Amino acid sequence: NNTLDGWGTSLTLDWTISDTMSLKSISAFRQYTSGFGDDNSDSPVPLVLEQAEIKNRQLSEELRLTGTALGSFLGYTVGGIYFDQNTEYRSREDDPFVPYGTPEQPTFDFLGDVTARVKTHAVFANLAWHLMDRLTFNTGVRYTREHKEFEFGDYNIDGITPYLPLSDPANPLNGYVGVFDGSHMDYRLDLDYQWTP
Repeated sequence: NNTLDGWGTSLTLDWTISDTMSLKSISAFRQYTSGFGDDNSDSPVPLVLEQAEIKNRQLSEELRLTGTALGSFLGYTVGGIYFDQNTEYRSREDDPFVPYGTPEQPTFDFLGDVTARVKTHAVFANLAWHLMDRLTFNTGVRYTREHKEFEFGDYNIDGITPYLPLSDPANPLNGYVGVFDGSHMDYRLDLDYQWTP
């Protein structure tokens, strides 16, 4: 039984500042909730059962300034990007033939509750040098910075106590947030020749 309920919207604004310069804004928002169940064993007897729900929300904004300079010799685009995403993954995993080995919990059966968050900021610039009517030298650079978080959670069926096979009591994972902070630079250099008019 698979379900998907989602919607999204976007808004694009164009502003012609002058004959040689224009500004574009692209804003977007999207969210969805997806539910599904599956038997990963792909066999007549259910071995690995899962019922899950995913909730996703994302927001993005891009701003671009485009124009020409030095007559028509130079074309340029500069701008920035912002992206914000949050994903929640809730599931129940039941593996009736995978033994855990205790009277209270004889099989591998637990609730998963994890959350992932992503934020991205980027700025970019591209210059197009029109050397000849059909020959263009393109140069570009983009700087991107990302922040990512992943929050762990695996619980017993009560939804409160940690599921011990997946959590060390001396160093529990539940509530632990793994974090990535990083940045990188991308470059572009190429020659573009238009063979046909």
